Amino acid sequence: EVKVYDFCEKWRSNSQSFTFFTSGSTGEPKKIILAREQLENSAKQTISWLKLKENQVALLCISPEFIGGAMLLVRAMMAQMDLLLIEPQQDVTAELISCRQSIHLASFVPNQWKILLNSKMDLNSIFKNAVGVLIGGADLDLVTKNKTHNCCQFPVYLTYGMTETVSHIAFQSIGIHPTNFLETLPFVKIRQTLDGKLCIASPSTWQKWIETEDLVEIIESNKFLIKGRANRIINSAGLKINPKALEEKLDVFFELHELQVNFFVAGVADDFFGEVVSIFVEGSQTFELNKLNNFLIQFFEKNKLPKRLYQLETFEKTPSGKIDQQKTIGKALAI
Repeated sequence: EVKVYDFCEKWRSNSQSFTFFTSGSTGEPKKIILAREQLENSAKQTISWLKLKENQVALLCISPEFIGGAMLLVRAMMAQMDLLLIEPQQDVTAELISCRQSIHLASFVPNQWKILLNSKMDLNSIFKNAVGVLIGGADLDLVTKNKTHNCCQFPVYLTYGMTETVSHIAFQSIGIHPTNFLETLPFVKIRQTLDGKLCIASPSTWQKWIETEDLVEIIESNKFLIKGRANRIINSAGLKINPKALEEKLDVFFELHELQVNFFVAGVADDFFGEVVSIFVEGSQTFELNKLNNFLIQFFEKNKLPKRLYQLETFEKTPSGKIDQQKTIGKALAI
């Protein structure tokens, strides 16, 4: 509440610059200073997209210290919405059950959303008047996307953006009317570098092009798919291996077995190969690498298959709730 109050007071006092830090999920957090006008431009886009109105209720249960939480506050203030606060935590079910207000806008990180989906809560009642439930910060596994579509009779969007783009600039519908692609907000422009990286220009970047580390396939001028991250490519014995491709097929494996599993694929240093493809799995359920590879061999050459499997009770997380891959890998190797 203090952090929310401090941010809102700074906004109402007409401060012209705001400092944020990137999530640090793939490296050290970076300090980024954004101008008030950039935040206003971003909020205007979302207000227009979701048709947010005065006296609607916005739910905040993520930290306002990060861009996703701060921008929910900016949207609420600019649209003159009412604000409902829940202390940021992974499991917000107890607080939501006791909530008697109709929620129109809400933002969650993936872990919060997975816990809500797996609870016995009547989400369709709580969000019956929602114009947008936004899931941001990281991708969702296939099981969670399908469960969202099957269970939720209200608009749920997986959003794409970063601190540098002042929160989301694109969305994928995963609730009612699901799509298989990300669609940009109005007035957002996208293009690719020669090596496939996504570049973004929008009112919130002052139309300056921001080059990302995300490898993409552009379907149309306003639609694209994320194919992986350039800075996650694994170099194993001279082979360039995209972990995102392996993760997508492992998603299918877990869905076929009706398993909801937190995992990721990454390279681990190796004296012989340089790096070896490795799977990191969270939780107490045990898996056999051979069984996973017997499934993956349908789609990949043998020398691109994972060579190691690490299982941890819990992954390391960043302050914003994302999986901290570097620290998780370090934790696994130290065991």
